[in-house]
Amino acid sequence: MPKAKDRYREKNCQKCGIIHKKRGLFCSLVCANSRKHTTERVEARTEKIREYYRETLEGQATTKILSDLAKQTHKRKASELTGDHVLTDEDWQLDIPLTTDNLDDIYDDDTDIWR
Repeated sequence: MPKAKDRYREKNCQKCGIIHKKRGLFCSLVCANSRKHTTERVEARTEKIREYYRETLEGQATTKILSDLAKQTHKRKASELTGDHVLTDEDWQLDIPLTTDNLDDIYDDDTDIWR
């Protein structure tokens, strides 16, 4: 059985020119991810994304959610700059200590009907 490194034929990396026997055209993930895209390809992809956000219901909903989030963030940061304190839900929450000590003592005055 051939070794794992001899499984693929010898070839040159398209990015750096190193000779390798790995799967694919590139010698490493770094070389594979460093591909330069043409401006036409970038513009086509950008137009497709813009079309998605303009014409689909999901894209419009996502745009609305992100817009609302940006407005809330801007409002909160603006109020922090002016020194106003904005109350959040966490400000209204209280820590109520629950102790299980002496729970049996509470009902000891009456007879227990469940026993």
